[in-house]
Amino acid sequence: MKYKLALSVFLFLTVFTYAQKKEGTLIFKDGKTINGLIKTKGSKVLFKQNKQSEIITYTHDKLSGIQFINKKNKIYKFEYITINPKKEPKLYYVEIDEFLKLYSEGNTIFSMQGGGLGSSRKTSTFYLKKENEDVATFYTAFGYIPKDKFKKVVNEYFNDCKPLLEKINTKEFKKKHYFEIVEYYNNNCR
Repeated sequence: MKYKLALSVFLFLTVFTYAQKKEGTLIFKDGKTINGLIKTKGSKVLFKQNKQSEIITYTHDKLSGIQFINKKNKIYKFEYITINPKKEPKLYYVEIDEFLKLYSEGNTIFSMQGGGLGSSRKTSTFYLKKENEDVATFYTAFGYIPKDKFKKVVNEYFNDCKPLLEKINTKEFKKKHYFEIVEYYNNNCR
């Protein structure tokens, strides 16, 4: 019984969250924008100019991204990026929007425990992409053990910035400084 209740609550919350449309902006590859109601479904974006209009489906073929503005006027921008050249681009949150961009993908992992109770934990995966790159590079992850070690990734990716590598190798910058590392690169190494 507890298992069914936990599963029902989880499914209800998933469907309820998924069904919501948010006011936002479509950003097309040619730079044009359109405001309306947006809902994402996998790598597709469902769009309505208003509640009465028809749904139009967009993908990375036409869009470069989408953005939302919250009540405090904070902009949340998502862009289509390629992580694996053999797969279609997906939408990732833009953490830093400069020459070197920092993208993130957050997930919640839900698991059932003995006795029917469920638990969840959040994971975050971060990617890097310079303006002149077609494919983003895995950077770091939190909440699970990534297959690539942080130090190896940064030593390869930032090999064009010796002062930054020195700060990483002397442990002035560590994995927990992932955000500051990207800011340092944008301010000092391009």
